[in-house]
Amino acid sequence: MKKMKKEMKNEISNIENYEDIIIKDDYINYLQSLIQQNNLTICESKIYQSKINKKEYLYPSVSSNQQIKTFFEKIRRNKKKYYYMYKFYLLLIHFFSDSYSKEILKQLQKNINLSDKQYIDFITKNMKKGERAGIYGNITNNSNNSNNKCPSKEFEFQHIFLDFKKIYKEIYHKPFTKKNMNQSNFTYLDIGCGNGNKTKLLANTFGIPLSHVYGTDIENWGPYSKTKKFNFHFRFIQKNNLLDFEENQFDFISCFFTLHHVDKLSLLLNEIKRILKPNGILLIIEHDAIHSLDSIIIDLQHTFYSYFVDKYKNPKNYKNYIQYPTTNRYLNKYEWNYLLQKYDLKYITSHSLYDNTPYETIYDNQYYAFYQNIKS
Repeated sequence: MKKMKKEMKNEISNIENYEDIIIKDDYINYLQSLIQQNNLTICESKIYQSKINKKEYLYPSVSSNQQIKTFFEKIRRNKKKYYYMYKFYLLLIHFFSDSYSKEILKQLQKNINLSDKQYIDFITKNMKKGERAGIYGNITNNSNNSNNKCPSKEFEFQHIFLDFKKIYKEIYHKPFTKKNMNQSNFTYLDIGCGNGNKTKLLANTFGIPLSHVYGTDIENWGPYSKTKKFNFHFRFIQKNNLLDFEENQFDFISCFFTLHHVDKLSLLLNEIKRILKPNGILLIIEHDAIHSLDSIIIDLQHTFYSYFVDKYKNPKNYKNYIQYPTTNRYLNKYEWNYLLQKYDLKYITSHSLYDNTPYETIYDNQYYAFYQNIKS
């Protein structure tokens, strides 16, 4: 037992914290350089510096069991109280009906001193018949509105593809077309591919043949089958985040909401740099977490998904998420740019991700960004 605890302690000590990857003075100098290049305004710089100056990255973890309480205590003192309250409401209606979300919100404000698990139990106990089916509808259909013609992920990937084609043409001085992809050796890897649904959707949107598509993930991620039977190439991520691929193997790599879960991020970024070809393109989809309130909402999204989706999809292997949380480390877009440029991944462009309706707010600050591998 003592040996097990010692091993767990050593494993935890190896997890890179915010301060390990974002060096304060170095990061502020980076923001100043962006101002000098006219890529950032002074006012924007002050906003993005406030996270590190005020230590907004220090907030109760999932395992504290106190995130909801902390959230409501913080918004009482925040000028943007109703803005963040609305974002919390948007989080709820991602999982529950509008009427039940309003009821939950009302009860949460009345019982601010309950723990996260007590809130979860309250929501579960008072859930009306058919409410749980609503959860599955919201998640699996990628849409809260049956009148929408296009699932939200398809909507997002089509917008991403428009940017990708422009970037590809600027780098390689030739158009990126689906016809060309069928006739070339263009290779694509999705890191953290999960069940492979997003991998296949992006490949289909971009016109990349599945014979040129690869996926990789850790063995024990999510409620997915350990057998990992895909119709594209798949390999597990190895110890210390080593990727079982050749140097300069891929033209294009994607990471969909993966990087914020990686324990030893520097090791994985080194691997991405190694296997991505010179001038290869990296796409990340992440959260733009500026304030601790943003981070708590994103954490709660993971908590709710765990208790109200994973638990019912995978009841045999389910673990109490508050007791066994994943690694979560949320950065804002400039922190990601600062970090990735250290690995020869040059920022190209980024945009907010919207739902099916253009410019509809997404509560967890989703955005995508493209980078070019400038290693020689």
